[in-house]
Amino acid sequence: MAVTAGMFEMLGVSPVLGRDFVSGDFSHGGEPQAVLLGNGLWRRDFRADPSLVGQTVVLDGIARVVVGVLPALD
Repeated sequence: MAVTAGMFEMLGVSPVLGRDFVSGDFSHGGEPQAVLLGNGLWRRDFRADPSLVGQTVVLDGIARVVVGVLPALD
């Protein structure tokens, strides 16, 4: 899902690793250059590797930098 900088802060959600989006994470066309991973995806597909923050991953054929990991859903 595509979101804008500040959305998670507005919802009161803070990443458990890394940081939230900032305006510099988006290109001039509005396309995200970064990704916040959902906790389940991070655990399942990336083995909960904390060193993934700051690394580039390919999701849906597009390379993006992981800036954070969201908390698990209750």
